[in-house]
Amino acid sequence: MCESAGVTHYPTLMFIGSGPFYDKDPVSKLIFGSKRSIGMMGESPVRNTVKFQGNWQYYDAILDWIKTMQALSRLHTWSTEGFGKRLRTLFLPQKKKNVQLPLGVPGGVSSGSKISTAANTKGGSGSAKKATNADIALLEKKAEAWKNATEDMTKVATRAATMMDSVLFGDKNSTDMFSFLDEREAWKEDLQTYSTLNDVYRLCVMEVSLDYCQRLAEPVGTKVVDDLIASNLSSEELIKASEKVDKLIMDELSKREPYCAILDGCIVNHMADEACRPKTCPFTNDAACRLLTSCKDPSVMKEYAEAMKLDLETLVSA
Repeated sequence: MCESAGVTHYPTLMFIGSGPFYDKDPVSKLIFGSKRSIGMMGESPVRNTVKFQGNWQYYDAILDWIKTMQALSRLHTWSTEGFGKRLRTLFLPQKKKNVQLPLGVPGGVSSGSKISTAANTKGGSGSAKKATNADIALLEKKAEAWKNATEDMTKVATRAATMMDSVLFGDKNSTDMFSFLDEREAWKEDLQTYSTLNDVYRLCVMEVSLDYCQRLAEPVGTKVVDDLIASNLSSEELIKASEKVDKLIMDELSKREPYCAILDGCIVNHMADEACRPKTCPFTNDAACRLLTSCKDPSVMKEYAEAMKLDLETLVSA
């Protein structure tokens, strides 16, 4: 679902509007590729959607972007369905709608052509019927594909909106999800089996935490490599230093977010170490802690429960 929508990281902010946003740039796409053609988040492959290319930690910038996209969407609606369309009809002739041929009339046969024999007539009707059935099957297939795509996009939009609300409107009284897990005794010895509501909460917190750390590690790693290249090291010294680049990146990441430096190892060892199970949110970035509160949203919980083959209503009632 995420791959089809072009979502590679959370949180990815995506606006779904009334019409196209014209954010595609064929020149930069040819040079940098579609993943970096219009910004760090890349272009959106889904029609009538656009991605936020800025820093999601600047809330005012996000709100300004949302207002701008809303204005563009309203303008498109106004010009195609509202008063703008009515004004155009006063000056421009209306377009003629395509008229489909009557059922049983084969395409490509002009109204003036004549069919000489009954056999030809029968053959023409049979081929027309086959063509009509094929067209219907194709349309049904397309309709099913659009239905599935719409359902997938609805899920993506719901989750993106939920996580964005957690970041933008969360306050100091927001739930600390690590404290929440600790109070519910959600950390258990066997983390590979799922059967309770605590498993849903825990898996969501672990996944969102890992995604945040991976998102942070990308610019940190890029900076470390850029600093090495820009240094005055000789070729031999540069090769030797590059052998330790992973450690350099982890050291730099540890300065920014100490928990991110150990999270990969924690997940591999099934969170066995006590340091992997902090009693409070371990992130220095408050926005990351607020982001985790989206794991308590019913729509997000339902998505995780379905992925874990669990029935959320049964878990909640229990």
